[in-house]
Amino acid sequence: MKALILLTSLLFIFQFSNAQCRIDLLSGSEMYMSSICYKDSVCFWYKDYKISVYHPNYCSDHIRIVDSTNRTSNFYEEYATYFYGIIDNKMIIDIGTSNIRDFKVYNLDNMSLVFSSSYFGNISANCKTIKFAFPLDSLEESFIKPDCPDKKKFEERGGSAGYIETREYLINTNELIKSGNIKCVYFE
Repeated sequence: MKALILLTSLLFIFQFSNAQCRIDLLSGSEMYMSSICYKDSVCFWYKDYKISVYHPNYCSDHIRIVDSTNRTSNFYEEYATYFYGIIDNKMIIDIGTSNIRDFKVYNLDNMSLVFSSSYFGNISANCKTIKFAFPLDSLEESFIKPDCPDKKKFEERGGSAGYIETREYLINTNELIKSGNIKCVYFE
């Protein structure tokens, strides 16, 4: 009888699974042990957390976190916000849909925001750091603009010349390292 109930449950799960379900997590984030993809949600099982991500119409994720003590937290922001992965006890959230977006890092022990930044292009991570290109023009930081030989070409394409600096966020110490490496890129 138990085997029949288990088989029926598995058939129910697979009946409502969707091969097009979004599972694009941050490269370098912690690997989840398993996942199940439903019609409009995904569940990830990590060593210390179970993350349920419900994304109606792919516009923003509703995130439910259950830790190893069965403490439950819910997370939701109204604009394009997506679960991006876990590193140690930190949850990474991606915000936005353009090539200049934001990411936030939350401490899962108390659901507090520990870091937030804009970024250009993509971010990458390993077990200790998150590397990203920071769009300097977005906060009008003072910096020396390097030569930008493609500036006219960028403007002809309908965009503008923007400046980015490679930065590194140290997850365990909550430090930000600015490289000083600034380059000119195309901004939409």
